[in-house]
Amino acid sequence: MELNREQLKELRNCTWHNDHTGARLILAQHIKHIGLIKAYKAFDQLHSFFGHLPHNLSLFRRDLDEILFNAAKTKITNYKKVYECF
Repeated sequence: MELNREQLKELRNCTWHNDHTGARLILAQHIKHIGLIKAYKAFDQLHSFFGHLPHNLSLFRRDLDEILFNAAKTKITNYKKVYECF
């Protein structure tokens, strides 16, 4: 699979507007990783509850990033362009 220009733009816009979790959620949805979709939705809810992403959650999100980006690397042919959005 390859993400098109509009999909890449969506990822870049999320990151540009400091919605890093949202960008990760969108990527998880593109690669259809149900576990990560649920996890990033939970992060989004916690972020909204606290008004920020607590440090410990940020560290945990980094752990999930390894899973997300490794999965994306195997499923997305233009992965380098995707990764540059982050």
